[in-house]
Amino acid sequence: MKKLLPITLLVTVYLGAMLIQIPSSFLNWVLDQYFEKKVTLASPEGSLWHGNAHVTLNNLQSHRSIDLGKIAWHVEPLQLLTGKLALNMTWNEGNPFWITIDASRFHIEHAAFNLPGQLVQFLVPVIGAAELGGVIKFHAENFSLTKTQMLGNFEVSWDHVTSPLSPINPLGNYTTSFAGTGERIDIKLKTQSPGPLILQGSGQVGVNQPFQFDGSANAVPEQQSQLQQILQLIGNETNAGSGIYRIGI
Repeated sequence: MKKLLPITLLVTVYLGAMLIQIPSSFLNWVLDQYFEKKVTLASPEGSLWHGNAHVTLNNLQSHRSIDLGKIAWHVEPLQLLTGKLALNMTWNEGNPFWITIDASRFHIEHAAFNLPGQLVQFLVPVIGAAELGGVIKFHAENFSLTKTQMLGNFEVSWDHVTSPLSPINPLGNYTTSFAGTGERIDIKLKTQSPGPLILQGSGQVGVNQPFQFDGSANAVPEQQSQLQQILQLIGNETNAGSGIYRIGI
């Protein structure tokens, strides 16, 4: 037994040293298992424990990709002893935030970072034809996700929205709030500042409930004709001549 102790310690140290040296590129293999190449890391540097890379979102049908920016991470090794994966992260060299993952919970706190507005074209294909851009600002102070509950709030702002198909730019600024109430998240979209394009709507997604959203788009009366093409690409007119177009997801 006394002879086995130093051998066990040596093997543990050796395995630990091997894990520390695993390059960050190994994460692409992990992402492939969960996202089937829809999310990849470009130009990864560092190791599994401390590194950085550019996050790329891929549309496998259209063969289009978008660079979501540079993410950097640092794993807190002592947290692993408690059964938790704790990551100190930055996105696009912004302020650091925390992600904690264990067997029962995903938790994000103090997160605030920007993403390209073109991300909407990937996440909401029904309005992709409008080629909307701008800047997306994500903010989550405390949000937790478990197998049975969604708790906390986060907010997504979409500012300076533009479209190459519109004769008027920018189109406006918008905010979508997500409120975790337990078994579901309530979603509300509203227009934040005066602009030619007005968006609004609400929806929800639950632990055992698919994502649902029902919204509308319309233009201020004096610019209705100029934005007609954009509105028709965003949705279907609720009633002929109403000027209100439904966004259904």
